[in-house]
Amino acid sequence: VVEQLKSSLLADAPKSQRIDEKAYPLVLQARYLWNRRAEGDEEEALKLYLRAVEIDQSYAPAWTGLSVAYVVAAFKNRIEREEGFRLAREAIEKASTLDPSSAEVRVRFGQALAREGNWPGMLEQYQIALEQEPNSPLALGVSAQQAGREGRLDDVLTLYNAAAAVDPLGGIWPNNKASWLISFQRPDEAEAALRQAFKINGNRRILQDGMVDIHFLRGEYEAALAALEELPAGGYYDTKRAIVLFANGRREESDELLEQVKNDPAPQAKLGVAQIYAARGNADLAFEWLEKVKDIGPWNIVYDAYIRMLIDDPRWKSYVDSLDWPWDYEY
Repeated sequence: VVEQLKSSLLADAPKSQRIDEKAYPLVLQARYLWNRRAEGDEEEALKLYLRAVEIDQSYAPAWTGLSVAYVVAAFKNRIEREEGFRLAREAIEKASTLDPSSAEVRVRFGQALAREGNWPGMLEQYQIALEQEPNSPLALGVSAQQAGREGRLDDVLTLYNAAAAVDPLGGIWPNNKASWLISFQRPDEAEAALRQAFKINGNRRILQDGMVDIHFLRGEYEAALAALEELPAGGYYDTKRAIVLFANGRREESDELLEQVKNDPAPQAKLGVAQIYAARGNADLAFEWLEKVKDIGPWNIVYDAYIRMLIDDPRWKSYVDSLDWPWDYEY
């Protein structure tokens, strides 16, 4: 009778996995740093994930986190790009063999497929992730990101709100929502989301970065310049400084930064030049430079808030159509 009751009332016993007591807190620390994204947090998270997999080779979340850390390190030129992608693919394949039912693993595996140009495979993995864990904040978040790529802003907001509802301490969801609202030039809603993220993660750099764009979209150019004063010099921020200085009438300083951005060998810098010209209202030069950046991912171009200042230009549609866009785009 006892055995029959166990079978009928309990069904299959819940599956559990022993987690190394040293590896587990390392992964928790790495995730915290990864979500906070203060200066140096990404590099420290990568080190923590590496220590975790050295301690416990069978702990799938450690491999999954490691795969993402490698990708970001590669994108930010901290390690050689192809090597970073190779290491990331190896890490997520290891995680997939250890825990194929994890929504997080499915999402990261889908992202690995996307880096190889397999967009249908990516979308399939995202769908599997949602079916396996409908309330997974990560699966909801990447679905929101995909909705944004397809121009479906209402779905972006719905999905990020759902992710935040199940993960209220995840500052990344309101932060990403703010980024899409900036892209679609809805600065007031973007500020509300950005400040909600700041309440959670306390990352002032991310707050001020977003506020530069929000102030610019509102025409609050002095406030945009004040926000930039809290941000470091160089690279990505030089593009924003060139844009904001020009808007404040400081043409000579803006031109000096423009030349620096032009001489930067990074592929992203070419997009920066196009952003500067678009923000200045010089559509001819903006499109000239946009022709040089077609290989950095179409959504990075088309959904940039400054580049979208060109959408009323008659060349916009033909330019977007010329990109290697793997899904429908709503004009």
